[in-house]
Amino acid sequence: MRRISKDAKVRIEFEDDAGVPHNIDCYVVDAEADRLILSFPPEGRGFVKYLAEGETVKAYIYSYSGILILNPMIIEAPNAENLITIEFKEEQQVIQRRQYFRICWETDFCIIVDGKKLETRTIDISGGGVRFICKEEIKPDEIYKGFLRISSIDDPIELTGRVFTKGNRRKNEYVFEYTQIDEKQRERIIKKCVLIERERIRKY
Repeated sequence: MRRISKDAKVRIEFEDDAGVPHNIDCYVVDAEADRLILSFPPEGRGFVKYLAEGETVKAYIYSYSGILILNPMIIEAPNAENLITIEFKEEQQVIQRRQYFRICWETDFCIIVDGKKLETRTIDISGGGVRFICKEEIKPDEIYKGFLRISSIDDPIELTGRVFTKGNRRKNEYVFEYTQIDEKQRERIIKKCVLIERERIRKY
């Protein structure tokens, strides 16, 4: 089993009797060689009948290196302590390195457009890109240089990326997808995402 840290987010995906897909976000309480013990949200207890012992589900584990996808079997259904245990085989593991854990977080993001430095704020960040709001219009599908601040004491991370606009987004909302980034800096961003998520978990 690849190293999975405690408090890592695990999205459990399953279907109801009508074949309608559902998903529930759990968090790792303990990790063993072939199984994970997860916290189960009390608000998800209405789905317990679809998560019985012996049922197979899909699990998306948000790790530092990307999203680990498993097809585990439930060996202990959600119990009175709101814990659920899933079991899997080593060969089931698949790392999707181009998908990254995304976290809603506002921070400074600077983008250079036509030699002009535009100061913006992020909406969310991930190891693969950032979503941000800019008051000025930016031409999409072009490559730009950017600087992302993830620490109040360290210099911003220098990035190169392509800007996109997507449907159903607010006006002046853009996506900056990294096309060039030092992998050590990407790791810093991913760790920051995990740290923010853990802090939020502790608050609740």
